[in-house]
Amino acid sequence: MFDEYGFINRYDKVTVFTLYEQMVDDSKDYEKVTRKKMLLSIYEALIEDPNRFEGYVSANALSLLIELVHKRQELGFDDIEEYKLVQELQDSFLLIFHGMPEGFKVPSMLEKVVKTIQVSDRHKALDQIYDFLKGILLVRGQVPMKELKTIYDACKPSNISISLNEALHHLPRIFLDIDMSAFIHENAFSHPMFYGDLILFAYEPVYKHTWETYISFGKYGINIYNPILNEFYEKLQKNKDKVLYEYFVEEMVVLTQLSLDFDMSRIMQTFIDIESDVDRGVKLYNDVVKEIPRWKYKGDPISLADTEQIHHIENLLDNEDDLLEDFDCPCGSGLLTEDCCNNEEVLLKNHAALSEDRVLTFYGLFYLLLHRTNQKYRLHPHFNNAERFFERLQQQDFTSLADKFFNSPDIINDYIKQYEGQITPDQLEVLTGFQYSLKKKFVALRYDHQKLVLLDEDKKRLFHVSGITNGISLNIPNDVLPLFVETRLIPLNHEITYAVFMSQMPVVIGVNIRKELKKIEKQSIVIRNIEDFLETV
Repeated sequence: MFDEYGFINRYDKVTVFTLYEQMVDDSKDYEKVTRKKMLLSIYEALIEDPNRFEGYVSANALSLLIELVHKRQELGFDDIEEYKLVQELQDSFLLIFHGMPEGFKVPSMLEKVVKTIQVSDRHKALDQIYDFLKGILLVRGQVPMKELKTIYDACKPSNISISLNEALHHLPRIFLDIDMSAFIHENAFSHPMFYGDLILFAYEPVYKHTWETYISFGKYGINIYNPILNEFYEKLQKNKDKVLYEYFVEEMVVLTQLSLDFDMSRIMQTFIDIESDVDRGVKLYNDVVKEIPRWKYKGDPISLADTEQIHHIENLLDNEDDLLEDFDCPCGSGLLTEDCCNNEEVLLKNHAALSEDRVLTFYGLFYLLLHRTNQKYRLHPHFNNAERFFERLQQQDFTSLADKFFNSPDIINDYIKQYEGQITPDQLEVLTGFQYSLKKKFVALRYDHQKLVLLDEDKKRLFHVSGITNGISLNIPNDVLPLFVETRLIPLNHEITYAVFMSQMPVVIGVNIRKELKKIEKQSIVIRNIEDFLETV
């Protein structure tokens, strides 16, 4: 029997839960609710109060939905704007693809209520606020909530009467754009790619952003009031057939913060593609990157950054070596970070990270075999050039490809047969770890000698998990634990490590659950390597 709402199982559960938690007042814990139950609860909330549509999707997307349910418009996909609106409606579960010939349909539960809706002025105001908040993410990277309120109140025009707290309550979709862990544990409004150590905290920005410039970043990814960036935007508009410019611009802004040479060379290639002359393309690139807001300088571009102020701050940091001594390691050991989770010698001694040679072996085999997996199963558009292939994968695409690889034992077996007699002991160790990988939801409890202790509640096992290149606490500090996480563990000869990503689940663990976890922990077996692991399989 066809299940109209079974499509939701194809969506990442954390994404569904994020919207569910914002939309449903009596939301259940992450572990106690299925995707389908969350979806139906979201629909019920929209039916009960149709005004909730106003912050759930954009006014343009809702207008398209109304036209479709009244059958006044058919989808033609003749332009990129319609395509984006359809994608937005799909991402918010308001449009379901039923296959051909039926195509896209509004969920049956919502047809009646959607027919009664009209787009309001309040909806358009919420759209402005959404663009404003998204713009702040791109300009600043991270802002404490108290400061965000100050910025919002100072910039908000008189015709907008909605407070920040009210806006956040009525804009569930903005929570898909932020780092929920930082929002919950640090009370900060943060871009998912933000790294705290980028910021010069003492820096006072020169450029004074306005309501309009923040909205410009939220809508277009750049400040179109800047002549250089406006010229660049117009060139992108003329080359829509070559570049999905919204995605490209946001990626460029984020990668500019991280200064990744490989990724930035790819970005620069796009500039050359949209300019007929290579020299003009390079010049445009050099001009544009100087105007991109830098998270390090709290939104100032390099062209406006106060170099005298920066040198003064950096000199103070260089001259005050004792400042480093104040930073206790985030693993909670009581040691300094430089003597603990950021110390290669300590990590290797305690098997809390892999040596440089083993890192190269691990990543080399992992990416090689993922590339082979896609070549065989064609889950995503394939390129023989591995770099070109991986640079086009989003994290969700990467994860789905990894799952296919780990569930396809023939990929590893074929590789071993092909290179029989040539595989080194280090390579065999990693390949064996891949074969015995374990993907599951765990409870991250604490750190023990720089290793993250993960509890498998079902089988009462405690995994002491090592980082790949550095200590895990540099990404997941001890003060947010205990925490539900999902990852794939890779058992090696001396360590248990993980397959690149460890997803944190936005669920608060209460006092009663903590007591129960302590009881389970006392009954659990400790696993530190593949030998321990195989004894429990």
